[in-house]
Amino acid sequence: MKTDGGAREAKVKGTLDIGRTTGGAVLNTDGGSALKMKTVGDSLDTKVERNLDSGVASKAAGGVDLTTDGGVQKPDVLAMRILKEARSLANRFPGSARAQLCHLLAQLQHMRSLPPELDMSKGMERLVRSAGIASQAFPNSAVIALFHAKLLSVSGRLDGAEAECHQALDMEDVSDPEEECVPPGSVGGDNYEERLSSVAEDFDWLLRQIIGRAEKFWENSLTSETKKRFLSVKVDALQDEYTKFDQSSLFSVQSALSFFKENNSWRFWMCPLCNSNKKHTMPGPLMEHMYKKHPRLVLPRLRSVVNSILEGESDGLFDGVSFTQDQDTHDIIRFKERSGIFAWLFSETIRGEKSRPFCDIMQENCTEGRKLLETMKKKMASLPTDKSTTDESPRFNEIRELWLQFLKHTVVDYGKIMLTLARTLIWSEFKKHMAGVHETACQRITADDIDDVFFTLSNADEQTMKE
Repeated sequence: MKTDGGAREAKVKGTLDIGRTTGGAVLNTDGGSALKMKTVGDSLDTKVERNLDSGVASKAAGGVDLTTDGGVQKPDVLAMRILKEARSLANRFPGSARAQLCHLLAQLQHMRSLPPELDMSKGMERLVRSAGIASQAFPNSAVIALFHAKLLSVSGRLDGAEAECHQALDMEDVSDPEEECVPPGSVGGDNYEERLSSVAEDFDWLLRQIIGRAEKFWENSLTSETKKRFLSVKVDALQDEYTKFDQSSLFSVQSALSFFKENNSWRFWMCPLCNSNKKHTMPGPLMEHMYKKHPRLVLPRLRSVVNSILEGESDGLFDGVSFTQDQDTHDIIRFKERSGIFAWLFSETIRGEKSRPFCDIMQENCTEGRKLLETMKKKMASLPTDKSTTDESPRFNEIRELWLQFLKHTVVDYGKIMLTLARTLIWSEFKKHMAGVHETACQRITADDIDDVFFTLSNADEQTMKE
């Protein structure tokens, strides 16, 4: 379909809503993913470039089963025609995310129109590079980031696909998908918040696809010996992993192991009200320390209110984990192979679980602990002094619930820190192994591989269709 350039430009300007601006919201999905949008005013030139010929955009994403005024064309011929129009559009509007995405989609559709026996690996490699360039050129475009992540997944670069997903979910000042999606209106939602939530769900869906493919590879392509190798981690390697984001001496893997061997527990509490370095492995001694050292904030009576819940919960985090040495006497952590071990190790990691500097954990614990203790003190002031009626006061259960929150938010869990480091390291090494196997095998990329990622309905798509 050929369109006069001047007429198309006039159409763009004629449909432009000059008063429109980008709205503001912070979005969270049930899975914990988020896309953020802040208020940003757009210039007239930006608005012109964002509102493109929807007819060309629709054809680029509508598949090769299209008709024209001249009758039905062969898929490859029609796909090439759409590609030329999309390329022209992208060249005329270099500042438009929609124009660039239209061109990328047209290239993908052209690849799908080729004979199925052809290997699309080289074409996919070029398309991945082009999408990467577009993603860098439009750092606030979630729809281009999603397209790039899907291409990386199709090409077997699961590490890159995962990284693109997390980077997009942390994105600030996200452009409204309505102004960039192809075809126009393809992202569901009646307002900015709903559209961003819809795109966030697409990223979550892609992350689930990645973990699914990785688990299939784990179950079907690894020998028992190879699995055992991945399930053993050197303690020194964990320390190296931690040092990547925290060079302070506040935490070390060896000190955490020594603490566990001495106390038979990974967890402890420290007083959030003073600089005492005492590690309390049970809530009871912590309470005793606080009401003796800080009686003005921690009233001695508080102990009698929470007395029955001063015992800590048992550690179950490292069930099925052993600490031993390899043949070179290196300390290692070994995970026992069992049913569901893959999901147990990696499901949280791929959803964005990250290790944090120890100083940040302690600072957050102290801040939250002080707030909860202050709230408990205020509620204690309205608690009946008569012990016979104390248990019947609504404040009684409120204070006990606050104490449980205090224990939850102020605990320091060496085991969780260690496990997160181990999961991150094993997942990284496993992805490198998968990529190496994929590259060595020179696996072909087919139209089915593309369709599995690009044309399988996500949860958001299914919901849009129902509506």
